[in-house]
Amino acid sequence: MTTDEIRARICALVATLFDTEPEGEKPEEIILLGEGSHIDLITAFRLVLMIEKEFGIVIEDNDLKPDNLMSLPSLTRYVQRKLAL
Repeated sequence: MTTDEIRARICALVATLFDTEPEGEKPEEIILLGEGSHIDLITAFRLVLMIEKEFGIVIEDNDLKPDNLMSLPSLTRYVQRKLAL
């Protein structure tokens, strides 16, 4: 699976959570976790579960950190690494 395919699938999941994309922002600019985040902790947990199901991966507790899940690009890189294992 290519990086663009992974990103597109994650974008679709994020859009589902918001029921649309946040106004005026490109998916790459959406902050998923941390300061300026658009989602609360429960929504972040839902996103993790959706990603696990969509990609058939398990996101370990020790991987639940901003470096992996802060933005669409970081989340895409994380999923790509998990799929490569």
